[in-house]
Order: sequence, then C-alpha cells, then structure tokens
Amino acid sequence: MRKWLFGMMVVVLAVAFSIGIDAKHNNKFRGDQDYGYGRPVRLQEREDARYIIHRTAETIFGAQQAAERGRHYNGLRQSIAHQQRARELYQDGLYREAIYHSLRARDIAFQVITLNRERPHREYYRDDMENRYVQSAPRNNDLDIRIDTVKVDKDDALVRLHFGLDITQ
Repeated sequence: MRKWLFGMMVVVLAVAFSIGIDAKHNNKFRGDQDYGYGRPVRLQEREDARYIIHRTAETIFGAQQAAERGRHYNGLRQSIAHQQRARELYQDGLYREAIYHSLRARDIAFQVITLNRERPHREYYRDDMENRYVQSAPRNNDLDIRIDTVKVDKDDALVRLHFGLDITQ
C-alpha cells in the first residue's frame, strides 16, 4: 500500500510541476512575446525606436546646421522625409519599420554633413544596438520607395524645419 501511495504522489507532483512550467512559459494570451528573460520584445522595440528616433533627430539638426553653413542641401529633404515617416510609423505602433526609416534618415544626414565638408560628431554614429537592427533592415532602395518627399518651396527652408523630427515634438 505504501509503494502504491508513494507512486501516486510522485505522479501527481510530476504532473503539477509540468503544468506549472507550461503555465509560466505559455504566453499565447498576452500581446507581448516574453522568452523568460529580459523585457518583452515589443516593449523593447518601442524603447529602441524612441531612442533611435531621438538620436536621428539630433543628427538631422547637425546636418541642417552644416547645410546652412556649407550651402549644400542634397539629401536633406530625403533625410527629413524618412524621419517624418519614422515618427508616423512609431505613432502607429510599427516600431521596427520606424527604426529602419530613422536609421536610413541618419545615414542620409551623414552624407549631408560630409558633403558640406564637416565631420559628424561622435555621438551621431550608430551603437551596437542600432547595428543589430541594420543587419535585418530592408535595402535602402526599398525604404526610399516608401516615403513621400517633403514639400518645401526652397532648399534653404529645410535648414529651419525643426518641427516633426523628434518623438517629443
């Protein structure tokens, strides 16, 4: 009788333990993916997108200042358009797409800075987290097709356009 009782207790504990593990890792009813470590993926992407968009806005401000001093505006319109598209995607909850467009905007802003014979500041360069997103990003031509260019009368008006580049605005 004792052996039978002991065997039943082992079986009951094993079943209860396996149900507990399954319940901990079963997130099909939650909107966020959580793999048991770190933050949920969607929340992490949201924070990353906010960080990247803010850093790109600073880079575009630097490109605007360089273009104002050097008078070469090529690419500034496209950079601003990508950044505005990134903001729209962020507001719609499409964080990964927003990251891709913001990083493309930063690359174009770099080109504007170097075209005006200036050197980008060290804080404008991509960090390790941003480089991970670049590895999975679509091609630049594919991203360029997805934007509408900014409609401004003159190119020198682009250097004074600051509204709508950062998330906080």
